[in-house]
Formats: sequence, structure tokens, C-alpha cells
Amino acid sequence: MPSLPVPLARVRRLSRWMRGLAAFGIATLGVTPFLLWASPEWIRLLANGYGHFAQHPITINPVVQVLGALAMLPPSAIGIYALAQVWQLFGEYARGEVFGARACRRLRRMALALIAVAVAQPLSRTLTVLALTLYNPPGQKVLAIGISWHDYTFLLVGGVLLAVAWVMVEATRLAQEHAEFV
Repeated sequence: MPSLPVPLARVRRLSRWMRGLAAFGIATLGVTPFLLWASPEWIRLLANGYGHFAQHPITINPVVQVLGALAMLPPSAIGIYALAQVWQLFGEYARGEVFGARACRRLRRMALALIAVAVAQPLSRTLTVLALTLYNPPGQKVLAIGISWHDYTFLLVGGVLLAVAWVMVEATRLAQEHAEFV
């Protein structure tokens, strides 16, 4: 294999790392809901992360465990999709297709997935709280709806990446127009 220009060699090295991180993330997101909700101790840790549970009991039984895992599936599935786009995007970059149409599509899909995660996470947390208090006595059930800084960050980063993807598509189109004109 001939020696690559230094910038492309760096992109390929970075691409290998990013693909490895994406693969790790896909595997982790694929099993986390099931592992988390299989353990009552982990469920209690999760519940403690929601501050409003300090004064409310939670009930953990098989139905709650299944409902809780199901509540986590939408953001996890969207996250897996986003990471799959990262995997494929950096595959394009490793092949030197930095401004290709496929790379732009991957970036756009990843951006849209991040925006979808920003919407799915609050819904998932709400459903989790409902599941954890489903079997509580009257007056001890909790409905909590909230948006976190992480949701905002996903929305913001997704919006930025979506804009970058659109700029890349337009720049590629202008470069092609210019090449055809000259």
C-alpha cells in the first residue's frame, strides 16, 4: 500500500478509533436496558438519580421491570441508530470520502437521531417514573415530566450537526458546479 498523505493518514487513524467507540456504544446501549432492569439494586440506584423519589416508595416486581426496560428502549434504539451512522460515517472518512454524498447523508441522519434522542429521553424518564410508582398506594404515585441539560445538549449538538451536513451538501454542489463551469 503506498504511503498516504499525512492528513488522510490521520483521518484514517481517527476513523478507526471513532468506529471502535461507536461499536462499543452500540453494544453497551443494546444491553443496558435489560441489565439495568434485571437488578433491583440497579433500579434503586436509577430511582435515586431522580430526586423526586426521596419521599416516595417504589415498587419493584417483574411487571415494573419489564415496563421500565420498555420505557428505555426508544432512546436506546435511537442511540444505536445514531452510533451506526457514526460507524458508517467514519467508514466513509477512512476511505477518503470526506465530502461524498453518503458521508453527508450519514452526518444528517446522525444529527436527526440526536434530535430524536432529545425528544425521546424526557418521555422515557416520564414512563420510567410511572412504572416505578405504578403499584404504589393512592397518593404515592408519581408523574414527573422534566427536561434536563442533557436533553438540551443533544438538541443543540444535533442542530449544529444538521447545519454542518447541509453546509457540506451545498459546498459539494457548488464545487461540482464550479468544476463543470471551468
